[in-house]
Amino acid sequence: PGFRPKETYFDWDVQDRLVRVSLPDGARWRYRYDAFGRRINKVREGQLPSAQAVARVAYRWDGDQLIGQQQYYADGSAAREVQWVYEPGSFRP
Repeated sequence: PGFRPKETYFDWDVQDRLVRVSLPDGARWRYRYDAFGRRINKVREGQLPSAQAVARVAYRWDGDQLIGQQQYYADGSAAREVQWVYEPGSFRP
């Protein structure tokens, strides 16, 4: 009954990197970074809503360019992969 505001919470570390997101549906994602400050993955915390829910996303880099991401289900099997190809000498995919 009535309008219920939905809130999303973001947590940042001392290096101003996003480390956790809490969504209105109860999902929580934790983010990890490598020594160069590049985000290397995000992992869903807590119980998953279904066996086919994405539980982890791994990011691939070539220097400073994000070149791909791979989504995984909770059982570790691959869900979906995306790759980006950039214009030479640019950050434009």
